[in-house]
Amino acid sequence: MFSWLTPQHIRTYVPALVGSALSYLLQHDTFAAHYVATLNHSYPGWRLVTQTTVTGGVISLYYTLARYLGKKNPKLEKVLLGASVPAQV
Repeated sequence: MFSWLTPQHIRTYVPALVGSALSYLLQHDTFAAHYVATLNHSYPGWRLVTQTTVTGGVISLYYTLARYLGKKNPKLEKVLLGASVPAQV
């Protein structure tokens, strides 16, 4: 039914979705959001750059943390990344 939904795809989509959600919260509900809003107000052209950078950074940090924790507890990595197949290194 979902032949396109392989473990490799799941391991990509889950961190992207979780990271994007965390990035949204970071940019709208925290002290960092005030800084980003101030920067964007002062330099309107930087809005897309700051949003993209923050989102990419949060996704990367989330994935790196999930992999690190997964080395200590593989079951936790399965929960955090959404796939039972370990990452190919």
